[in-house]
Amino acid sequence: EGEHRIMGSLRNIARGHALLWGRKELHMEDLHVCCRIALSTMHRERRGIIRAVLDPSTSNPITAYEIEDHPAASGTRKTIRKRMRLLEDLGLGQIAEGNSGRSTLYFDLSEEFMWPDHLPYPSFE
Repeated sequence: EGEHRIMGSLRNIARGHALLWGRKELHMEDLHVCCRIALSTMHRERRGIIRAVLDPSTSNPITAYEIEDHPAASGTRKTIRKRMRLLEDLGLGQIAEGNSGRSTLYFDLSEEFMWPDHLPYPSFE
């Protein structure tokens, strides 16, 4: 799907949600529905790591170990490192390497992709 088509679809979903609640203007809860949809329908390989790095309760930058321990993420450490590189290639942030004697990788999420404070982060139980 193209970026404009996806954004148009999410905008229409938010509008529909507002109409279901008898409103003609959008509120934050309408955006919350779109966030849940976006985070639930993305490619399976990306879903867990995206949820882990976007989660406001995780640190930024986040280590590969922290991602591995996040309930949404799954995979071996090698897989998680590969997915961290994918996120960097997609432009969501940058990878840095720590100097703790072991090669600890950190993923530093770009500020433009930080989860907004005023929007509750969806739970996926």
